Amino acid sequence: MGVPKFYRWISERYPKINQIVSDSTLLPEFDNLYLDMNGILHTCTHPNDDGLSAQLSERDIILGIFHYIDRIVTHIVRPRRVLYMAIDGVAPRAKMNQQRSRRFRARKDMQEAKLIAESKGEVVDDTAVFDSNCITPGTEFMAKISRHLRYFVQKKITEDPLWKALTVTFSGHEVPGEGEHKIMAYIRDERSAGRLPPNTRHCMYGQDADLILLGLVTHEPHFTLLREVVNFGQNAARGKNASKVVVKTTRDAQFQLLHLSVLREYVWAEFTRDMPEETAAEMDRERVVDDFVFLTFLVGNDFLPHMPSLDIGEEAFSLLFQIYRSLKPGWGSGGYLTREGTIDCADRLEAFLSEVGSREDEIFSERAEEEAEFRGRRRKTSKRFGRAEEVPSEAEIALEEAKRQRSYEKAMLDTMGYVPETEDGGKDYKGRYYFEKFGITPLHTEIHDRLRAAYVEGLLWCLAYYYRGCVSWGWFFPFHYVPMISDL
Repeated sequence: MGVPKFYRWISERYPKINQIVSDSTLLPEFDNLYLDMNGILHTCTHPNDDGLSAQLSERDIILGIFHYIDRIVTHIVRPRRVLYMAIDGVAPRAKMNQQRSRRFRARKDMQEAKLIAESKGEVVDDTAVFDSNCITPGTEFMAKISRHLRYFVQKKITEDPLWKALTVTFSGHEVPGEGEHKIMAYIRDERSAGRLPPNTRHCMYGQDADLILLGLVTHEPHFTLLREVVNFGQNAARGKNASKVVVKTTRDAQFQLLHLSVLREYVWAEFTRDMPEETAAEMDRERVVDDFVFLTFLVGNDFLPHMPSLDIGEEAFSLLFQIYRSLKPGWGSGGYLTREGTIDCADRLEAFLSEVGSREDEIFSERAEEEAEFRGRRRKTSKRFGRAEEVPSEAEIALEEAKRQRSYEKAMLDTMGYVPETEDGGKDYKGRYYFEKFGITPLHTEIHDRLRAAYVEGLLWCLAYYYRGCVSWGWFFPFHYVPMISDL
């Protein structure tokens, strides 16, 4: 899954990174191809996770997976040396909270879709509906898929000349680790063993946005991602003919290449824009890429919730880049936030986070104004078109806000003996955030300390996971929300 909204943001901001693959497209040659297989399994078994998908026959599922793989390997990428296929195994504990919530949500969505269908008079047979939760390490379904894939690989190596020339590795669900991270471990091992020739041309298939970051941190000069073309906002129309959609997708899916070499140039231009020439000339491109990857952690990923004041839809990256550019000249030629998967200098990181944190009240204030304007426009639209939409009135919103404020003030009086007023007389956004999300006040210092320590540990764990592999299978972020940036 990766960073929410990241792929859309990066595609719209840096449009030249994507290249549509068609019959007439002149594709680059690739040496190594890596398949993150879970994306293929989801595509070939059900079109979406938000509704009822008709259960395909086992034969259709297996043949669809075979066709999809063969289309990528034999007809699109045509690798020359290596094919590495990885299915998700058991993930680190840090990922399991998200996986569990996602699986519960998938089941809940299926039950709700069933009730809606039955309310319309449709008959829903539970045995004929595909449950996407079976795509989980250790299930009978995954064991069966792995057996079929091993047979497929052996058959292709025996019969297909292109496959015969490849070193083919299949890592199944019984091998621990997320598929994309098993691929990264393979690349690191090959490089450290001296088996990765210079200028190897890599191609990795997968839909997760974090593949972009993982490809960047390899620092391989020729690394390209193969993805299905995403038409944002067009998934809702899939519904009734789900099985037909799956079959059509496996045969007619449109692909695109995401060129990380082009993205690296965009990142360099982004981070050196408006900088003095002498400063830009001394900067290390690879270190800049590493810092870019680190900054994405602040807007959330599979292991850490996003910072409350940083939202991609509110130009969070523009703010982070602008602050980075303003501070970088003062750090000197060797000054960066990270170094090879670790924090390079705690003082620099603290200065950066302090500068970002100083904008929090402004961000929350602007967000509140925009929400008020949106509600006002929504009420006018509903009234104009005579809709029966329940939009709270200004009085109802003010009443609810007053209740929340009184609750917060009472907690502050009970524990601290006073009610804060911000310096400009505005809302105490920070205090309200901790009270409403955690039920704590500034006197709960032990919880604040644990929260901040856990978040910093999370940043370090993510850096290590992306650059060196899993350094702790048992670590996880123990809170549902993160601290304010200004408190780090």
